[in-house]
Amino acid sequence: MLTPGSEALTQKVRADFGPSVQIMVGWTVWNGRPGRSATCGILAAPAATPADYSSVLQLRSRVIKIGADLTGHVAFHDTSATQSVRVLTESPIEVVVTKPGTRRVVGVFTGAIAGTAAALLLVPGESQNVAVVGGTGRCDGGIGSALPPGRYDAVAEVSGVAIDGPDGPGGQPPPTYFTPFVRIQVVR
Repeated sequence: MLTPGSEALTQKVRADFGPSVQIMVGWTVWNGRPGRSATCGILAAPAATPADYSSVLQLRSRVIKIGADLTGHVAFHDTSATQSVRVLTESPIEVVVTKPGTRRVVGVFTGAIAGTAAALLLVPGESQNVAVVGGTGRCDGGIGSALPPGRYDAVAEVSGVAIDGPDGPGGQPPPTYFTPFVRIQVVR
C-alpha cells in the first residue's frame, strides 16, 4: 500500500516482486498501470449550527501538493455569555475534500487514523482546538490515485454539539454539524 500519487514507485515494486504482489496506491488498485479510483458519496445535509457556538477549519496551508495530506485544526468557540457547550467529536477530526460548491466528496485521507472520541466542554467565551487529518486520495471515479491539480473545498464533520447537556436537548443524541467550507488548491 503506497500513498496517493506514488505511481512511479509502483513500477519499481512490480519490477522487484512481479505481478504476484497486489499494489494499492491510496484507495486505487495498480495493475501495471494507474487504476480507476473508488467513488465516495455526498455529505449529509448539515443541521443548523446553534447560536452562540462556532467551529472553523484552519489548515496550515491552503495550497496542497498532489498526494499530500492536509494538516491543521478545528477551532471551536463558545460565544455565549451564560451557557456552556459540549462538543462530541473525534480526535483527530477527519477532513474531506469536495468538488467546489457541492457536498460531493472527491478526496480523502487514505492512511490509518489512530484516534479517540473527544467530548470538549466549552464554558462561555472559551475556545479549544482539535487537530485534523485529511488527504488528497482520489475518490471521484477518475483514473489515478491522487486528486489532479485544481481548486477544491475542504470541510470537517464536527459531530454533535449539545447545549442542554452531554446528550443533547431532551436526552436525544445531538445532530451532526460541519465546519464552513475552506477553498484549497492542489498543485504539482
